[in-house]
Amino acid sequence: MLSRLLILTSTCLAMTIPAWAGDKPKLDCKQGGNKVSIGETEWHTYLCSDDASMVFVSAKGNPSMPFVFIRTKSDKGYKLSGEGNGDKTYTELAFEDLKQKSNKEFETLRMNAKAFEMNKSKEEL
Repeated sequence: MLSRLLILTSTCLAMTIPAWAGDKPKLDCKQGGNKVSIGETEWHTYLCSDDASMVFVSAKGNPSMPFVFIRTKSDKGYKLSGEGNGDKTYTELAFEDLKQKSNKEFETLRMNAKAFEMNKSKEEL
């Protein structure tokens, strides 16, 4: 179980996500990593290279683990999808919470991921 989780998490962080529309570039989603509460559980939040799409990875101790949500920007707005093998009760709570968030709330999550990344970079100096 732990090895599957590590593989899923490292794959999520290292992967590029294909854009939903044909000729758009692939997304790199490694910026951030801060913890946020979504659906009563903890998730790591990452911002993608298009500066709009985001990835939410279940944090250690989250019964949803292993699970990943991806919110991608498209011409028609945003698409929210998820995959993993965590406890469905908790993944559904998180999915409903994410679906109910306003654009302003996602903007706050986006800015917090950017700030977290900047603080990580400063600590590495």
